[in-house]
Amino acid sequence: MFKDIFTPKKGKFVAIGLVFLMLLTFLNVYVSSLTVKQKATATPSPTAILSLSPEQAYLVKDQIFSVNIIFNPGQESVDAVDAVLVYDPNLLEVLGLIPSELFASYPVQDFGEGKIQLSAFAVGTTGNPKPVTESGTLGTISLKAKAVGIAKLEFSSDSIVASKGANVLEETSGGVYTIK
Repeated sequence: MFKDIFTPKKGKFVAIGLVFLMLLTFLNVYVSSLTVKQKATATPSPTAILSLSPEQAYLVKDQIFSVNIIFNPGQESVDAVDAVLVYDPNLLEVLGLIPSELFASYPVQDFGEGKIQLSAFAVGTTGNPKPVTESGTLGTISLKAKAVGIAKLEFSSDSIVASKGANVLEETSGGVYTIK
């Protein structure tokens, strides 16, 4: 039975057929890998950053100071931001929260015991969306150093930077404030 396959004439066709099958298999695997790479790059990459300025400060007890919430959209067109920060209310007291004019609307401006929330939307009162593509100050927090210690003001995992329905927040950078 196998003897007929290995005759010189038939063996040549079998060898060509095997090479052809191997080539088709390789081509199929290669095309599949290209498709997977194209699908992976089609989704927006998270690039947005939320940070505080100043990131560090040396303060005395009862000193009043300001911290800016800095927004960097990276390469994204941002529709909304929800900046949620946490802190130790025994060390810091929030006196005020002032939004900037970077976004069209700031529907949530809230602070209380240990939590600050500032939400911003690109859609204003006219209803026309104008996504934000520029870096800038999202808002300014006015704080009072209540007691001696090292106070941290950090973004919580609830913080979001939304672009086309996806959270593109890649990095947050909070602040450390030494109170003497």
